[in-house]
Amino acid sequence: ASDNWIVANVTTPANYFHILRRQLHRTFRKPLILMTPKSLLRLLLSTWTSAPESTRELLQGAVDDIESRQLQASHTDAGKEWAISMVLPFVDAYPVEVKLSWQRPQADQPSRFMIQLHTASPALGDLWLQSQITDLSQVDLVMWADRQDVAQRAQARSASLAEELDSAGLRLGQLQIIHGRRPASTETPWSPPASGSMVDVAT
Repeated sequence: ASDNWIVANVTTPANYFHILRRQLHRTFRKPLILMTPKSLLRLLLSTWTSAPESTRELLQGAVDDIESRQLQASHTDAGKEWAISMVLPFVDAYPVEVKLSWQRPQADQPSRFMIQLHTASPALGDLWLQSQITDLSQVDLVMWADRQDVAQRAQARSASLAEELDSAGLRLGQLQIIHGRRPASTETPWSPPASGSMVDVAT
């Protein structure tokens, strides 16, 4: 999967500049997903004094456009619930089933964002991962591995997960790694709400 897309969290304006330059000069298309806050891109703009004015204006316009679209989507669809189900194919890896759902906050409970993944391969067997982000701050994770050795390897590498989430402004709540197949009862049911559905593909 690492050869099909790039997910990065750059930490300095120089990193930002070089990863964008590399993306522009590639001879083939590979999606680039940046988890970096837009504030770092603004910092790049303020320090990149040697860039042509036209380039600076283009980047500034891109940032303003992203923020405008995000604000518009937030105001228009803040009260809606939505769900997305897809299969991500890969050239050199096995496909991954992805289900995403968002439940708006109610009077007696906070908002909930659910991510469910499933993949199967000869190297790892069947794997299921369920991540629930409550109130956009706490992450609860459950992983099911059909093979015991895979579950043990995941458990051994889970110690640093809390620190990684903390660096992203999230806190780890419950973490379970289970040897076995995922019970059908844990599948989260969802049906389109009466108020409509929304998929944000523009921002």
